Amino acid sequence: MPFPALLARVRPFAIRILLVVVRPLLLLHFVVYSHTVQHSAFPRDLAERSHPGADPVRLLFVGDVAVAGYGVLREGMALPAQTALHVSQANRRGVDWENVGGFDFSARTAVRAVRGHASGVDVAVVALGIPDVLLVTSSRVWRRNLRRLIDVIRTESDPGTRILLAGPPPMHRFQPLPTVAGRAITAQLRRLDRVMEELAAEIDGVSFAAFPDLRLDSMFMKDAFSFRAMHRIWAQELALHVERAARLREGHELAA
Repeated sequence: MPFPALLARVRPFAIRILLVVVRPLLLLHFVVYSHTVQHSAFPRDLAERSHPGADPVRLLFVGDVAVAGYGVLREGMALPAQTALHVSQANRRGVDWENVGGFDFSARTAVRAVRGHASGVDVAVVALGIPDVLLVTSSRVWRRNLRRLIDVIRTESDPGTRILLAGPPPMHRFQPLPTVAGRAITAQLRRLDRVMEELAAEIDGVSFAAFPDLRLDSMFMKDAFSFRAMHRIWAQELALHVERAARLREGHELAA
């Protein structure tokens, strides 16, 4: 058997073994992560979630730390608000949005929390993954919970609603970690991304946006991670995907 083919067959087993070995370590990091985030900066203002303009795009953001605004003190600096601003400016139209999120949101939590919030939504942005990585959620469970989340959003809105699955950021670079933990987290992130890509290929109206890792280094100043830069850079990238999804949504309405 050619070596590349052999490597492709062996890699999934190697990853599973690695995750079994480091699972206790990742669970410990989840406890530390939860404690750290609970005592960290979040937006303290109550900003209005609307940009005035004709024919507003209606957005729903569902996610963990980025949607909750971790690391910034004003809501206007967080991922949802900055994404909405870029969409409004690029299209010269209004944008209304709602956030459903929390630092401890897993995909399973989001399924319950999103109920009652998706009515009338044009584009739903799902930015989950960090708790699921640290909890070592299996690909099967991750896929099942994302499908349930998609079904809830579609049921409350309509079949034309576009859903954007946003790949989680490289969380292992947020803080110093042992090499084995960093590799395990990297494997987890790739696994979760792969499931989201597959769902986007399988389900009509669902798309996937990978985290913009090509510009990752600009998030670090003097070896310190900048959450403010993360929100800004991620929002710039997501806005492009949201604009595309909104146009597809409008095309669906015209065809209906």
